[in-house]
Amino acid sequence: MARRLSSWIGAVALAAFGVACAQSDAGITTEVKAKIEADRTVSSSSTIQVETKQNVVTLTGKAASDAEKKRAVFLAKSAQGVKGVVDNLAIDPSVAPPDTSAAPSGAPPAAGSNPDGTSPSSAPAPAPSR
Repeated sequence: MARRLSSWIGAVALAAFGVACAQSDAGITTEVKAKIEADRTVSSSSTIQVETKQNVVTLTGKAASDAEKKRAVFLAKSAQGVKGVVDNLAIDPSVAPPDTSAAPSGAPPAAGSNPDGTSPSSAPAPAPSR
């Protein structure tokens, strides 16, 4: 009798643990969104929508490149509790953030340079006056 009761309690505890560890759809959506937004290789995270139904994640929206699209799908698949991922992402390079590494056009020349961008030492010497 004690052995049967012990087995029953163990089974109930195991079932409760399994349910507690299962991720809800809302929890999965939150985790996937956080992973995509935190990943620096997915620059268009604001254009990617995440929806989860019965532990299947659906990604919709636009990715800036095929590599970004694949990374977003990978991140969704890696979230705890995900059973599958439906990829409805379109590739649209226009959603990539602008490249801020180059100097903006129309910017004033660097200090110590001529208006045409050349250094003062490369300017021709003035002609001698007569």
